Amino acid sequence: QSLKNITLSNLGVKKKYRLESQTVEPYKLVIEELKKLPLRHSPTDKFSCLAEVYDLILKSIDDFYKTEHTEEFVLGAEEIAPILTYVIIKSNLPNIATEIS
Repeated sequence: QSLKNITLSNLGVKKKYRLESQTVEPYKLVIEELKKLPLRHSPTDKFSCLAEVYDLILKSIDDFYKTEHTEEFVLGAEEIAPILTYVIIKSNLPNIATEIS
């Protein structure tokens, strides 16, 4: 299967974290934020971008469920890792390894 067509389901993301909607691509704001990584030059700026990506993942989940749930979501590495993998793939950054090294 092509990575271009990868889905959150393919990566084993739990259904409640897939943020399935008819109108919006899941984690679109997160993907757009990660695309800004090449524009950052210092290690501190790059780290800030990655921290913002993490925060936006949590905010995306919170915003999606805002009207239905009152409890906060606590995600562990087993939930975050496949979501982050999806965001990295969908951001289509050609040199992601050099951007974070």
